[in-house]
Amino acid sequence: MRVSQVADTLIPSAPPALPDGSSGQRSRLRWPADGPEWVTLGVAVACVVATFWYINRYALNILYFDQFTNVVLIHRARTGTLTWSDLWAQHNENRVLFPNFVVLLLGWADHLNVVVEDWINGLLACLAAGLVVLTHKRWSPSIPWILYCPVIVLLASFYPLSNALFGFNLTWYMALAATAGALYVLDRPQVTGRALALAIVIAVVASYSSLQGLLVWPAGIALLYFRGRSLRLQGAWALAMVVTTAVFVWGFDFAGSTTASTLGIGSKVLWFLAEVANVTGGPQSSSTTYIPGAMVAVGAAVLVITGVAFAFGLRRGQMDGAAVGLALVVFGLVFVASAVEGRIGLGLSTADRYSIFVLTIWVGTYLGLLTFRDRQVAGTGRGWRGLARWIVASPSPGAGTVDEDRRSGQVRRAVDWAVRPVLVVAVLVLVIQATNSMSAGLTQGRGWRTLELNAANMAANIDEAPDATLPYRLGLYLKAPYVRRAVAMAKADQLSLFDSPLAAEEARKGLDPAVLATIFKPESGALVKGPTALAVGVVYQGVTSVQFEMSGLGGRSARVTQIIDAASGYGWVATWETHSVPNGFYRIRALIHLSTGQVKTAGPIVVKVANKWVKG
Repeated sequence: MRVSQVADTLIPSAPPALPDGSSGQRSRLRWPADGPEWVTLGVAVACVVATFWYINRYALNILYFDQFTNVVLIHRARTGTLTWSDLWAQHNENRVLFPNFVVLLLGWADHLNVVVEDWINGLLACLAAGLVVLTHKRWSPSIPWILYCPVIVLLASFYPLSNALFGFNLTWYMALAATAGALYVLDRPQVTGRALALAIVIAVVASYSSLQGLLVWPAGIALLYFRGRSLRLQGAWALAMVVTTAVFVWGFDFAGSTTASTLGIGSKVLWFLAEVANVTGGPQSSSTTYIPGAMVAVGAAVLVITGVAFAFGLRRGQMDGAAVGLALVVFGLVFVASAVEGRIGLGLSTADRYSIFVLTIWVGTYLGLLTFRDRQVAGTGRGWRGLARWIVASPSPGAGTVDEDRRSGQVRRAVDWAVRPVLVVAVLVLVIQATNSMSAGLTQGRGWRTLELNAANMAANIDEAPDATLPYRLGLYLKAPYVRRAVAMAKADQLSLFDSPLAAEEARKGLDPAVLATIFKPESGALVKGPTALAVGVVYQGVTSVQFEMSGLGGRSARVTQIIDAASGYGWVATWETHSVPNGFYRIRALIHLSTGQVKTAGPIVVKVANKWVKG
């Protein structure tokens, strides 16, 4: 007996009926009768266009940080020294086997053009968003399409998309798209043996693309359980999870793979709540001891709404989209829990880059609320009239006796009226969040472009750059000798930057003094109070003076001029008396005056002043 035949015997062959009893077939869209559907199509197309406009506007073919491991991989392939161990090697907490295959292909096809990687990231982001919507819509076909617009806009907003500008994050987007693809296949109305095998293969790709991809397995278990699938099917998925995870951790080096903090359970709970809300990209602290109360409150509110959505809307065996929303929530919650353990040591200012994964909690909750509302008023039709009926209609009656229908109807109407305002708030929150994310993403894109141009200048002139400056411009935590070897490999193989005119242009200009100045105290995102030391490292000649300039929200500003040139190697140091300015967020720049009359800048960094004012 073939494997597919064996699998078919484990899985019910009869597909579950759609909730409205329809065949799931859709007719052509007509204008203006199908206005909401046309609006949804327009929003989706606009989001795809905006995604690639954003990447085209800010992406650069430049090597940075983890990207140098790709350079080493390609160099070994070209010199015939590449081994399976190189492909399977642990990268921090991750196995990046399948992204390594893509990198080797790009190295052969286009000399590792990082912009191509960024475009692939954008394509995978759009694919993941589309699969999430289609997976849910398949089980709740009577929900008006236009109500999926907040999900589409939120997942395609610029701040999460800013991660796509870092080519190495191909690992993240492959894991994300593969997770969405595995859930889409696994949640078919009829799961055949071939479908199960395909879902498992896609889940394995997710698992060996990035650590986050392993979370597809618990999300899939939640989906299968609440969809009411057979125990044999759930067992087959669980067995695949155990085998995949065992292979993942075989030979895994757990020591030093995380930057966890020794905070107590109470602080970790607060950090967990704050990270649930950490999706806007605003100025935050890099300290693990400072957790903004407002973020904790927002995170708690999101989780309360999540509880409401699934307490009323989730039933095991229910043939609608509730299980899809829950699977996304499970994915997001487990991810945040893992981030608390593995990334708490970097603070919220670093962890906010994981927003694309945290947003699965927001999206899953919203889809759960949509499902509950749709369950009350399913079958209201298409077009503007169908949308209006879906919004205002009261819960449909039950199928029992008159008294039973009266009692159940009263309960359903009461719960429905309680959930309606929550759903309205959820729509508003998603729209506001998407708007904020667009603005923050544009700022992030401009900052990333500047960072990469500085990296290009230093890489092209690396022989002139002191070792102390290399980590600041080409990747924190990297050792200078490693960076120099990797850049030499990239030059020899004409990869990325060194396969473009920009390398020759930057080499002709020489090392820009501005890239040799770095504000290293305080750290960006730090919480400061009282007398605060300011320090900038400047490692080139001809500096006559340095000033630190602080500008805050609402026009607040200050300038510190009492500079001490520390010969001990700590750079140019000053003391800022933060009591002289109101509490709030401030940007700090260092103005470096050269003997030529030029003024170069270092920074800006962002800090928060939080002094305890004493009355009287």
